[in-house]
Amino acid sequence: MFRSLVAFSLSLALAGEAQADVKFSPEDGLVFRFKEIDTRVHVGGRLHLDYAFFDDDVTPIADDFDVRRGRPVIEVEAGDAWKAKFEYEFGVKHRGLRAAWVQWDGIDHLKVRVGNQTMPFGLEDQESSNDIVFNERSLVTALGPNYGTGLVIGGDGQLFGRTRFTLAGGVYTEPFGGDGYDLHNSNHVGFVGRGTFAPLARSGRVVQLGASVDYRNISGGHDWRV
Repeated sequence: MFRSLVAFSLSLALAGEAQADVKFSPEDGLVFRFKEIDTRVHVGGRLHLDYAFFDDDVTPIADDFDVRRGRPVIEVEAGDAWKAKFEYEFGVKHRGLRAAWVQWDGIDHLKVRVGNQTMPFGLEDQESSNDIVFNERSLVTALGPNYGTGLVIGGDGQLFGRTRFTLAGGVYTEPFGGDGYDLHNSNHVGFVGRGTFAPLARSGRVVQLGASVDYRNISGGHDWRV
């Protein structure tokens, strides 16, 4: 499926090569801009590598090297209201299509997203793995829903000239009908909600309060595991 998405993106670029602005940088990857149809196609990704070396003492431990995250990605923006993302994973823990969603944000401060995506729960899973402090997220993320297939509606609002609060909610099931990205290895239908409020929001100084809730109806014959 990922190969077909890449072929589609490249064929789109070639078809409109005369009208497309093509740019490449190590930070942004490959970007095609089609001004006539007001569309932007981004081809990029991330590669996170791990290497461990052990100076044996009493217990021998083998050195090791792994691809922690290898994720080629295609992102499409059409006009001012439509976005889509397709991301494949070939890291050591997971292999297969990861993100695959379409988003509409044609109303200010509101977005609707459907597909395979990160559920709005907690803070750590909302942050990109390119920006987290350590290679792994903390153990508390084992309690959250992480990835799921479903519909999420979210928005934000302003008070006193700054964005002060966010709200998001959704309904979802296991990722693409399978449990490869479900940390709890269960077939289920779930409901999730998240809200935040920032009483202090200034440049370089932010105090944010947040809460999340997740409810799941586990299918018969399945267990919820941490």
